[in-house]
Amino acid sequence: MSEINLNDMQSGHHRNPFTVPEGYFDHFADDFMARLDDQPAVVHHSWWHRYRYYVASAACLAGLLLTSTVYLAHTQHQQTKALAEQHAIDASIDEMADYAMYDKGDMYASLSEY
Repeated sequence: MSEINLNDMQSGHHRNPFTVPEGYFDHFADDFMARLDDQPAVVHHSWWHRYRYYVASAACLAGLLLTSTVYLAHTQHQQTKALAEQHAIDASIDEMADYAMYDKGDMYASLSEY
């Protein structure tokens, strides 16, 4: 194979260095059409290729629904837990206030015991 000199191409020698075998394009169209006839006209895809986008969309939707359900259930549980703790704190504060409330009669009674 001959070497291609870039200097020769730039200096005005505009010959094409690539060649085609003699008679290559004489029957090119007929050969090409014959090869097309040998191939099947319709390509059948499997069910996965037809429905994969629908399956992926359904999986994303199911994941979104599952995640939101778990999040909302956890949030509801946390709110219920916080409400129960607040009620327990309120009850203990009320009980402490009942023990700590002295009126004058209770104060005199406790002082008279000494």
